Amino acid sequence: MKQQILVLLIFLGFLSACEEKGPETIVFPPELVLINQNDSIPAPCMSCPKKLVNYIDLTKTNLFYAYLSEKTLIKLQKQHPEIGIVWVFAYPKKREDVANSLKNRNFHFAAYYDSTNIFYDINQLDTYPNEQKAIQSYFINGEKIFSEAEPGIPELLERQVAKLLKETD
Repeated sequence: MKQQILVLLIFLGFLSACEEKGPETIVFPPELVLINQNDSIPAPCMSCPKKLVNYIDLTKTNLFYAYLSEKTLIKLQKQHPEIGIVWVFAYPKKREDVANSLKNRNFHFAAYYDSTNIFYDINQLDTYPNEQKAIQSYFINGEKIFSEAEPGIPELLERQVAKLLKETD
């Protein structure tokens, strides 16, 4: 019996060591191009140490997630202006297509356009442990990922923000 328990514990330890960890940092390559910015829509706060970073690969999905979480993120931005909200849209076709879609929908956030998906590559987002890799959201503190973010679930997002704000720089 003791041997079976020991074997089970070793097996569980091995499984947890093999678990995918996902990316650990987020950096913003200079190749990203700011879109959907004007006098009423400011650029994202890139100097804010704490950020909510949203990545969407538009070759695999559409802007629905961005539109769905927009209201929650507007509220977050008003309550916590110290948290930068950053959108990155990867799309190999025309930048104007993405910019026009955001403008026509009156999207309230400026965003970064990524024509080569360099953001995904440089940040190793392919190591994201979930099956859905086309949409990823993270809270970051500096460049370090603090946690995944769930902007589509407002109550959970509020708890995540509270934890992020308790984190010291």
